[in-house]
Amino acid sequence: MAAEEPPAKVAKTEEESYYITIDGVKYDRKLLGHIEEFGKSGGQISRAEAKKIWEEAKDGEGVTDCERETIKYSMSKYKFTAAATKSMNIYLEGGKHKSYYKVIKGTRYDRELLEHADLLQADGQLSVLDVKTVVAEAEDGKGITGTERTTLEYIAKEMKLTAKAREWFEEAIKLPTPTSYIKQIDGVKYDASLLLEIEQYASDGTISLAEAERMWKSAEDGRGVTDTEKATLKYALDTQGSKFTAPASEFLKGKLAPLVKSEQAVGQWDIVSASGYWNDLTLNADYTASWAGGPDGSWSVVDEDAMTINLQRTCDGANRHLYTLTDEGSELFLRGCEARTEGNVFKKAKKKEA
Repeated sequence: MAAEEPPAKVAKTEEESYYITIDGVKYDRKLLGHIEEFGKSGGQISRAEAKKIWEEAKDGEGVTDCERETIKYSMSKYKFTAAATKSMNIYLEGGKHKSYYKVIKGTRYDRELLEHADLLQADGQLSVLDVKTVVAEAEDGKGITGTERTTLEYIAKEMKLTAKAREWFEEAIKLPTPTSYIKQIDGVKYDASLLLEIEQYASDGTISLAEAERMWKSAEDGRGVTDTEKATLKYALDTQGSKFTAPASEFLKGKLAPLVKSEQAVGQWDIVSASGYWNDLTLNADYTASWAGGPDGSWSVVDEDAMTINLQRTCDGANRHLYTLTDEGSELFLRGCEARTEGNVFKKAKKKEA
């Protein structure tokens, strides 16, 4: 009767049968054998075969370092089609990073959500079932956060989806429509839809530059940024200020600054000095203008940074009359800034006490 092998020798033999060592590096013998079969059967390994290889590697406790190295080695030894190479690189890249976020061209995305979608589209495109899986993952927990929504929008724009998947996906990631256009908070009217969008972005604790830019784009939609939308954006900066990144805050404040100056132009202006036939002036929020005892006209912002405005009287036709709004202490002035208006100065009238 043959003697039993010592336990240490049995373990060593089993290990040797599981691994194959090439140039001092251990690889998964069984996995490498299957890849070799694929490589020999068709001359090159297809995307479908690459997917089967990855599924085999995932079996058990996930893809081990040894299995990853085995696949990398096989990619250097056997010919993979371009599509198979792309898919396999996506598989190998997934799950390697510890950071929660992935930054692409300065915009922050949810890494796990992005990698999940990347893996699902590794076989060519995302199906309806795939996008439903991705959205369900984003909705897990406290709902879709601002970063997750940005990631979903990136997926919709940059990844390949079937026509039905795209139709379903774009509808699913829309923000819910508020029941009312206006939402009042402490007696002040705000844009309900824009407010909902801002709350979504702030829900993960940070409002990025990309999200601030998207807020502004939403506010500009339609007839431009309305007074209600301006108030909503200012409210966001006041109440969610700590959640804005420095670039996001700077961007939104920069966009709102000219509008704040523009608001300062609205009202009654008393003539201080004039080189011609100018009288006291009223500038209205709808960009109409009128002069005391004189013709009506209009006004517009010519240079937002310098806050130069053009006053145009109906009787003057296309003639431009350029003025600069200046803040001098507690007083506001409109000062003529061209030959036609040089010497003309208006002072903002004080509001009368009620």
